[in-house]
Amino acid sequence: MSDVYLKHLRSRLGLFAERFKTTIAMVTTAEIEDFLRSLELSGRSRNNYRRAIATLFYFAETRGYVAKGAAQVESVALAKEHEVGIEIFTPEEMTRILNHSEPKLVPFLAIGGFVGLRHAEISRLDWSQVRLDDGFVEVTASNARTASRCLVPILPNLKAWLGPHQRVHGKVCPYASMSKQLLWLAEAVHAQWQQETPPGSFVWKHNALRRSFISYRVAQTQNVAQVALEAGNSPRMVFSNYRELVRPADAVKWFAIAPAPGASVLSSSHEAAAFGTTV
Repeated sequence: MSDVYLKHLRSRLGLFAERFKTTIAMVTTAEIEDFLRSLELSGRSRNNYRRAIATLFYFAETRGYVAKGAAQVESVALAKEHEVGIEIFTPEEMTRILNHSEPKLVPFLAIGGFVGLRHAEISRLDWSQVRLDDGFVEVTASNARTASRCLVPILPNLKAWLGPHQRVHGKVCPYASMSKQLLWLAEAVHAQWQQETPPGSFVWKHNALRRSFISYRVAQTQNVAQVALEAGNSPRMVFSNYRELVRPADAVKWFAIAPAPGASVLSSSHEAAAFGTTV
C-alpha cells in the first residue's frame, strides 16, 4: 500500500477508534451506521470513511479477531453523492496561468496540466524522476496514490516548459502546501485579465490541472485505456467522466501551449543556485 493510502486509513480509522472504546468484536452494524451518519461531511467523504471501516473489518476477519459477518459494513447504506460537473481550464486560461506564474511554480503547473499527476504526487516528485532526455516522468510506487509504479510520457510542449528549470535532483515543488500559492496566482491572473478590453475573469477550478490533462488527452489519443494508465485511473472512470468532454481541435491547442520565444524564465543554473543544488 502507498504511504498516502496508509495515511488516509490512519486518519479515518483513528477517528473511528476514538468513538468506540471497546474491542472491535463488540461493534455492531447499527453503531457503524450511526457513526457514519454523525459525520458532518459530504456524501463522498462519508463513503470514503465507510470504505476504510470495511477494510478494517475485512482485515479483522482474516485474522480471526471477529467472526465472519459479525459487522456487515456492506449492508450500511451508501451516502448520496451529489453529481459535480468536471471543470477544466481552457487553453487560453492555461496559457495565462503559466505566463503569470512565478518561475519556481512553472514545473508544478506544467506537470499537472500536461502529465496529469495529482497535486500530492507532484509534491513528492523529485527531479531525478523527471527524465527529459528519455521522455517520461517516473511515478514511483511510494509516490503514487495507487502504489503502482508507472511511466508517463513527456510531450514536446511539457519538455519546453521544464527545460529551463531542470535539475539533477531535489523537489520539483518547493512548497509544502500549494493552496496559498494557487490562490495568489489566481488573483494575479484575474486582476490582469480585468484590465484588458474586453475584461475577463478567472477563478481557480478544483483539481482542474489533472482533469484538464485527462480530458484533452482522451480527445487527442481517442484511447481511454491508454489515458487511464497514464493518469492512474480506471478506464471505466475515464470513459464515464471524460469521454467527449472536449473537442479534438481544443486538444491540439492545449498540447501546443509552449513558452513564448525569448520568454523571461530563470536559467537552470540560476534556479539551481537558488535552491543550493548543482546541475
